[in-house]
Amino acid sequence: MKKFVTFMLCAAMLAGGTLGVSANDYAVMPISEDLLIMPAMPDIDTDLILELAKNPTQEQIAAVAALYGIDVEDVLSLLEVIEIPDFDSADELAPFIQYAPLSATDKVLVLGDSNACGYLLEGYTAGAVTPTENSFGAIIADSLLMKGQTAAMYATPGATADDVLDLLSKEQVQVEVAKVSSVVLNIGGNDLIQGYWKILDNLSLWETWTSAEGVQDLVAVLAASYAAMDDTQKAALGAAAAKVTEDTIAELNQIVAQLQALNPKMKIFIIDVPDVTASFAGVENEALASLLGVISAQIDAVNEGIEAIETAQTAKNKQVTHLSLDGIEITYQADGIHFSPDSHKAIGEALAKQASKAVKTYKVRNLFILF
Repeated sequence: MKKFVTFMLCAAMLAGGTLGVSANDYAVMPISEDLLIMPAMPDIDTDLILELAKNPTQEQIAAVAALYGIDVEDVLSLLEVIEIPDFDSADELAPFIQYAPLSATDKVLVLGDSNACGYLLEGYTAGAVTPTENSFGAIIADSLLMKGQTAAMYATPGATADDVLDLLSKEQVQVEVAKVSSVVLNIGGNDLIQGYWKILDNLSLWETWTSAEGVQDLVAVLAASYAAMDDTQKAALGAAAAKVTEDTIAELNQIVAQLQALNPKMKIFIIDVPDVTASFAGVENEALASLLGVISAQIDAVNEGIEAIETAQTAKNKQVTHLSLDGIEITYQADGIHFSPDSHKAIGEALAKQASKAVKTYKVRNLFILF
């Protein structure tokens, strides 16, 4: 089912300060169908938004400002920093993840979300189709390339597993992806985040979420709400979170199946979803610890699901490798979500070793099968 969420939801959120974020905090903010789920917002006038996205006039800007209850100046400032996908209608959206024809030498494809594309790293360019220099994706790709080969990237901030599946459903993308010999996949974190947003809304906690100022305050506010929940509400939260996890694992399996259908000999490397709750380790708050425990358990479950995918595919003599973040010290940017430059380097080097070892093991195993 299509979930059409326009850039003006971001505009309303940012200009209204509902998350304590200003337009200046982001150089570019690409917009996905699934990037924001904000049921508390008014209904979307898609025709108006589409016209504004293509060629905004003063009258349209004023109409959008009135529709969402924000200042015209805020709309103008946001239009300067928000990248809007090129689409013709609400029913025929262009794929959210940028793609372009691959060269004959492109043999490794980095596929995924903001961490995969090196968001916030120096040198990051929105819409780029080559890995950002010094990103973990670029480092892993380099370890898999042979002389004369190059790497490509289909990744963007906010991408979900559903976005990847949508991308892989496009015939022109299928032609390109079938050319590569290896895919480095990092996806799933946004699926969990967006799933939790829906849970918050279902538990009537949306106002609590949007009243927070910054990530630290957000978690503290939610922890207070969690402490006030009765056992029934907590059970509902746990069950809903488990369903989000189940859906994410199912979509990861579908992505692997799609990739293998395009190229049965393709090597697929799936990276763990990072446990961002580690950013709050040591906080002395029982309710917060309980809430983070729920989230952390679901992240662990997704990563166990990735391990299960590897096991099942190995039994079919398919090379699908789970690249684990276990034991790698990870630090984050100021937002508490995106990897720091040092972590990109550490993750890239550690996972490159895992990937290279997996390739060698696979070759040896196939030699034994031949003989």
